[in-house]
Amino acid sequence: MMAIHIICADQTEAKKIVHLLIGERLIWNATVMESTGYTRKRGPGKINETQQVLITAKTKSLLFQPINHRLRETYGDQMPVLYALPIVYMDPEQADQLLQRTLKT
Repeated sequence: MMAIHIICADQTEAKKIVHLLIGERLIWNATVMESTGYTRKRGPGKINETQQVLITAKTKSLLFQPINHRLRETYGDQMPVLYALPIVYMDPEQADQLLQRTLKT
C-alpha cells in the first residue's frame, strides 16, 4: 500500500482529479489541502513562492502506474506533480477496506 501525493494549481483541479481517481477506483480516499510551495530562483537569496493544492490519497502500490497513466492521458504537458510514499503500517481493518474498495490487481 502507498500514499500518493498529487500537487496541482487550484481547488477546482484538485476536485476533478479526486473525482476521476475515486470514480475509477484507483484510490480509496483523498484529503485536499492548500499550501504554499517554495523553490529557489536563479541568483543569490531569491526564492519563488507559489500557492498550490496537495492531494494525499491511499491506494495499492500496484495502482501507481495506472494512476500515472490516467493523469498523463488527461493532463498531457500540464501533468500535476505525482509521487508515492510507502505505507509501512496500517490498521488491518482499514487495510482490508482499501483492498476491497480499489480496483482489483
